[in-house]
Amino acid sequence: MTESLLTAPEAPVQAAGHWARVSRTTGLIGLTTAAAYGAADIEPGLASYAFDVGNLGFANAWLALASFAVAAGWLVLDTRVLGPWLGWWAVVAGVGLVLCRFHWTSEAWFAPYFLFWIWVIVVSVQLIRSRAILDGQRS
Repeated sequence: MTESLLTAPEAPVQAAGHWARVSRTTGLIGLTTAAAYGAADIEPGLASYAFDVGNLGFANAWLALASFAVAAGWLVLDTRVLGPWLGWWAVVAGVGLVLCRFHWTSEAWFAPYFLFWIWVIVVSVQLIRSRAILDGQRS
């Protein structure tokens, strides 16, 4: 018998990790927002620092997206559950995100970043359509 996700021994550790990511992201958004809107009591140097920290956090998030894309692409290529073109698409987007992380001040990051999110939308549509087809066959 399998354990529920809520009662698994590692559930508290996973929940703590999720909350840490949420609080870190919320903090970065607050720093960036304060810098962008130039709050009256923030000095220009501090605002510049906050803006840079927010941008660096955004660029570091690309590594998480890249690891997910490469792992998902590899899984798609290995299992052939979806078309192999979706697997290669994810791998290319993931490798592009890793490469762009090292040149994060250039505008080159737009291509793999949007390629990743379009891949997410396409895979979502594919999964929804295949679910609808399976539900239609069961009726």
